[in-house]
Amino acid sequence: MKKLFLNSKIVEYINVLNNTFGEEQNLKLPAKVAFIIEYNTSVLYSKYEFIEKARVNIGKKYGVLSEDKLRYILPKEKIELAEMELEQLMGIEQTVELIPLPLKELDKCDLTLGQIKAILFMIEQEEE
Repeated sequence: MKKLFLNSKIVEYINVLNNTFGEEQNLKLPAKVAFIIEYNTSVLYSKYEFIEKARVNIGKKYGVLSEDKLRYILPKEKIELAEMELEQLMGIEQTVELIPLPLKELDKCDLTLGQIKAILFMIEQEEE
């Protein structure tokens, strides 16, 4: 299924997926469900990497590398320009090709409400 996402949504989904499933070593899902979640997450993550690279470039363009070399510090006079570019970046729409996760497959899973919310964008309800 093709879905249209703003870059801001892609970043949000990746953060939620990482927080929800990142440390879940004990999660035992049917192979089909696990594959679809992992595949869709990797598709989103590849888009996220490009967004993150562009975000860092905005920092490089307007800021100065911190002493610990972990982030860019923006001078006050450039914050507004950087925020404007970041807003434009997050407002870009991308088409993402996902494998739909059939709703009926979740009957076979022991997922929490938080985990279901995290994958809601990939769930597809079959029409009867």
